[in-house]
Amino acid sequence: IHDYHQAKVKNKAEYGRAFGKAMLVIALSMLLSGIIALFGEAEAIVMISLTVLVLGMGIGIGCILAVQKKYNNGLF
Repeated sequence: IHDYHQAKVKNKAEYGRAFGKAMLVIALSMLLSGIIALFGEAEAIVMISLTVLVLGMGIGIGCILAVQKKYNNGLF
């Protein structure tokens, strides 16, 4: 997190906690996708792994954008 990402943040503890949770969603989606991919190279497993990855990343990025908007009154 760069200083310009939190230029207007008043409550940095809550901001950091919320941003950390959003990053946790991204990390867990990558971990879960990797675990699913270990079950084999069948097309169905690969598609499930990619779906989990894309959905998790999308949700995580959406959460980051929501945190930025809520605590920083905008993205930058």
